Amino acid sequence: MRKQQVLIVLLVLLIFCPRPAAAHPPSDVTLSYDAPTAILHIEVAHVAKNLREDGIRQLVIYKNAQELSRITIIRQTTPNSLTKDFPLEAVAGDAIRVRAISKGGGYLDQTIVIPREEKEQPG
Repeated sequence: MRKQQVLIVLLVLLIFCPRPAAAHPPSDVTLSYDAPTAILHIEVAHVAKNLREDGIRQLVIYKNAQELSRITIIRQTTPNSLTKDFPLEAVAGDAIRVRAISKGGGYLDQTIVIPREEKEQPG
């Protein structure tokens, strides 16, 4: 009799207690840098069914392995993605890395190296 009561209580707890959603990282991070305006454009692909409980929660931006900024995201741009422009002075050869962290704890890093500007050839 006691075992049945314990079993019933456990089943009720399993059915009605909230469980955390499985953490899943962003599926893609795309970076581009506009040298004339000194803007780093960040696009993060991350599907979030409920933007209050899921989505991107933070972006961490590094330049040449030094952390520059941690940006807290209240709500990602759309249920499928986050877009953010970040002012950033960079020169040719600088390595820029962005870590996108989801509310569930998963993350994805992406790095770009600022290319050297091509000089136009007279001709």
